[in-house]
Amino acid sequence: MRLWAFCVLCALSCNDIAKVEPPNKILQDSLAVQEGNLRNSLPQEGDLLYAAVDNLRMRETPELKGKVLLRLPKSSEIIYTGEESENTAEAEINGETKSASFYKVKAQTGEIGWVFGAGVSTKKPNVSHYKAVVAFFDEKQGTDAAIISDWSVHSSEALDTARKAGVLTFFVDKGFNKVVIKNKEGLLLEEINIESFVKKYGRGLVCIEKGKKPHFINSDPAMASELVEHFQLKN
Repeated sequence: MRLWAFCVLCALSCNDIAKVEPPNKILQDSLAVQEGNLRNSLPQEGDLLYAAVDNLRMRETPELKGKVLLRLPKSSEIIYTGEESENTAEAEINGETKSASFYKVKAQTGEIGWVFGAGVSTKKPNVSHYKAVVAFFDEKQGTDAAIISDWSVHSSEALDTARKAGVLTFFVDKGFNKVVIKNKEGLLLEEINIESFVKKYGRGLVCIEKGKKPHFINSDPAMASELVEHFQLKN
């Protein structure tokens, strides 16, 4: 009886041993899973990426010294072309030194260039809310001295009103297709195109607020009061 029980126990133990995977097989399976997860986490051609930092540089070549083609504000949408650089570089991202390759991407404005891989994200980052007003004047459309004088008085009054209320203020007389909006610390928030307003009106104000369409205010004595009403500023 004891001999029979011993044989049964041995048989069960042998079966259990046979079911145990060899150590090298377990390691191979683990590496395969890790490789699959890494491959799935990498962007694929046509994927939508977002700038994870302010002033993300889009460069002409995949290197930190490459010519800057565009500075992208945080949360800007870019499309991955599927091309990744063979070289890597180290750069400080949000206070941490990170090593990454470069991705070739296409901006919403059509420019194509390279961005540092650690500076982009597959998820859209949050950008703090802001209000800004851009005063523009196109000298090419030609105006007489009286019009220029009136414009100077009314626009200055409107910008002063906005500034006192904490609204970011800017004045531009060129580069209307790429107006740079920065916060008080000098960090890039957005680049906007106001050419359509310039061509139609020649001068005026464009009110900008995150998440809303730009709002135009015509050049007249009521500019300041219209700006207060639009932004609902306190008098």
